[in-house]
Amino acid sequence: MKVNNFDFAGRACFDLNLYSRSVYKVKSTMPSDPDIMRYYYRIAPTYDESRFSNSYGRYIHTQETAVLTDWLRGIPAEGILDLGCGTGRFLAFAGSGLDRSAEMLAVARSKFPDKNLYTGDAENTGFPPDSFSAVFSFHVFMHLDKAKTQAILDEMYRILRPGGVLVIDFPSHKRRLLSGRRQPGWHGANEFTPVDWRRMAGDRWLTEASRGILFFPVHRLPVFLRPFFRRSDSLLCRSPFKEYASYLVIRLRKK
Repeated sequence: MKVNNFDFAGRACFDLNLYSRSVYKVKSTMPSDPDIMRYYYRIAPTYDESRFSNSYGRYIHTQETAVLTDWLRGIPAEGILDLGCGTGRFLAFAGSGLDRSAEMLAVARSKFPDKNLYTGDAENTGFPPDSFSAVFSFHVFMHLDKAKTQAILDEMYRILRPGGVLVIDFPSHKRRLLSGRRQPGWHGANEFTPVDWRRMAGDRWLTEASRGILFFPVHRLPVFLRPFFRRSDSLLCRSPFKEYASYLVIRLRKK
């Protein structure tokens, strides 16, 4: 299948076949913020090691992996899209991945040469309607405002099949309110409540489940103590107190 070249954030054109064994041209409004793209260009080679090879990163990764294992069970990987897949931390759960950063995708390709990886914009993926049975997206919506979030939610509705599942995470408004934290800039600056998501979802989506991630301030705990908090943390993240975890994950189903 022929894949045309296109310009990526003002840099030289490249061939999508470098990143996918079976791809088509993804129609996309490419990134408009070069600062964000330079950020991911810079961190791509060391992202996995710097973020998730330490005890804090492994703590979070364990909880997030448990959510995907539970909520995607029974859905064949070939019908699942990892939206904002980055370096491929969760690509074992999906047959396809999409990300804005070619540099992050290059790392993902080195780990998962058989996956279909696409460079594109989550608001305008270019996939045909009803393409996937499930889409999940971690550490993406935390960087976006509500307008962009709504646009992506609309696009996910378009590319999911009827009854398809959408799994997304976002920083908890209640946790940030409690801690008094306000993140400057664009990185991780967003926060939502489950009510916010229900309003954006409207009557097109069914909210099936929610779960917290990172209830305890693990970064403040001594490294040797962190493993002992995992079980209690996971239980609290499934309890009525889950909205006070650092992040919330919700599962929506397309009606």
